[in-house]
Amino acid sequence: MILVNSIHFFASPYLMAYNALNKLNPNYEGISKTLGIPQYKLVVDVFVPQTLETILEQFSYFFVNSMVTISAVSFLSVSVNQPLSLMIPNLESMMLIGSISFVSIVILVVNLLMKALIYFFKKLSKEINSKKENMI
Repeated sequence: MILVNSIHFFASPYLMAYNALNKLNPNYEGISKTLGIPQYKLVVDVFVPQTLETILEQFSYFFVNSMVTISAVSFLSVSVNQPLSLMIPNLESMMLIGSISFVSIVILVVNLLMKALIYFFKKLSKEINSKKENMI
């Protein structure tokens, strides 16, 4: 399911990453080669901290869209592992409006909690980056 959703929702996160990486200084790789810094250190110590907000936004995009998609899940699920998003059409066919509302609210609350958690992490990363800049 992760692979299916990653391919299905690839375009927007790719553009987010492309734009975030284009904003970085293009000389970082040359500097790291000159100083003998390995590529993985450059990615972990420079690129990830500077693009952390974009990485969190990408995760948020994948999470929210994966929560509500039923396109591929409907073909792969059985009654034992049925996700919440597939319960809505089943309950609708049985005319259980109250149950549909409850399932929809559960999906909404989970998405709002995840958005709040991502907002918290983004705010925390901004505070950490500002503290690092003030130390310099």
